[in-house]
Amino acid sequence: MSGAVATWFSDYDPVDRTLRVTDMEIAPGMLEKVVKLLGKRPFDLRMPVSDEMYREITRDIIGKKKTLTEVSFGQIPPLVSKTIQKLVGIDRLIGIACVIEGQLYGISMLAMKSGQLDPSTEILESFSHIVAVSLRRRRAENALRESEERYRLILENANDGILVNEMTPTGPGKFIDANVQACRILGMSREEMKDVRLIDLDTPEMKERSHEIFQEIVRNNHAVFQTNYRTKDNREKTIDISVNLFDLNGRPTMLSVVRDITGRKATESAFRAMVTSMVGTTGMESLDRITESIAAWLEADCVMIGEITPDRERVQVLSMLLDGKKIVDFSYSLKGTPCENTAEKGFCVYPDEVRRLFPGSRDLREFNIRGYAGTPLRNFEGQVVGVLCILTRKPLNLPPQAREIIEIIAVKAAAEIGRRDALAALNESERKFQALLEEPPVTGCDQQRPG
Repeated sequence: MSGAVATWFSDYDPVDRTLRVTDMEIAPGMLEKVVKLLGKRPFDLRMPVSDEMYREITRDIIGKKKTLTEVSFGQIPPLVSKTIQKLVGIDRLIGIACVIEGQLYGISMLAMKSGQLDPSTEILESFSHIVAVSLRRRRAENALRESEERYRLILENANDGILVNEMTPTGPGKFIDANVQACRILGMSREEMKDVRLIDLDTPEMKERSHEIFQEIVRNNHAVFQTNYRTKDNREKTIDISVNLFDLNGRPTMLSVVRDITGRKATESAFRAMVTSMVGTTGMESLDRITESIAAWLEADCVMIGEITPDRERVQVLSMLLDGKKIVDFSYSLKGTPCENTAEKGFCVYPDEVRRLFPGSRDLREFNIRGYAGTPLRNFEGQVVGVLCILTRKPLNLPPQAREIIEIIAVKAAAEIGRRDALAALNESERKFQALLEEPPVTGCDQQRPG
């Protein structure tokens, strides 16, 4: 597309506020010569970006410079810059900033030779947007993977049993694997469980319900139920089971998280429900699962996950459960609400009298709300993009570790929103880029500029 004598891409790290060369294309054998002149590999360069530089880059998407010293923000000395440019044949450099909504993701650099025509601005801007959307999607997916790893870490350290078994047309098949906690709860070794099916563990009463539960799993890819279980040594237990259906190597498989709730407090069972509700769900469907789980756990009358609009004036609700019913197309003004405090200050809880504390909130009055808890949703750059809030018509008494659990869940919710936006933007950008490529080519005369 460019015909440049050399191209490279520098990734922007928003934490360190630096640019680092990650990819480079240059004539064979030329890189070794450049390394000798630089005294280091180009990939080892770290180029700090000041506030002023950041504003300039994000304002002028396409920038043109004459020297490597300029584009490296002074990291390459002028004499070295002049020598390298003469060696490679670089007359000028075109920087293409990858920017979306004022956020920098990286810079692509084209090293052009003398007499060579520059690519059209339209092509460069379209390329910039496509790369930026791809980078944003990659960061969103990385944030989502980190969130899921945190969930797995919680599961591995909780006293929950994990069972994986085949899913057959007639119901659960044999176990594929079981963790140590599952074996302890069921009073069986892994060897003993190899020839056992999930239904074999049921009592006669549960076997009567097994067909109904199986149909629910097939219909919703998920089911939660309780059963009584008697171990080999004749100990009776009450077991809570959460089943999720997923694909394992292209085959339908059941993931069951089991907990011995015999004698356990209701709050411990609720903790398990909160964690396991995250397993096996992605996309916007997981937001509905979160609101349902939180409502059941905290006995909340209303749970909302909302996205703050670009003007920071309103909250557009993405998932809302009110009195056990899903509410769609709901939004509210952010100003004068406890959610405004949450967005500005972080996790907030008002156990009672929240209506009196925020008299300007019409929804608190109409829903007759007394208790409130909320946490902000942050994107991968730490910016607040939404709010997760819990509302009750009676005083709200959060159990121990509730804040930590809610904040962990908020990471997943924010990552799902980010991934949704990134995929939507990528699809739209690709459509526009394809339309641009199908337009008649720009002639050489069209590219000439006066002066």
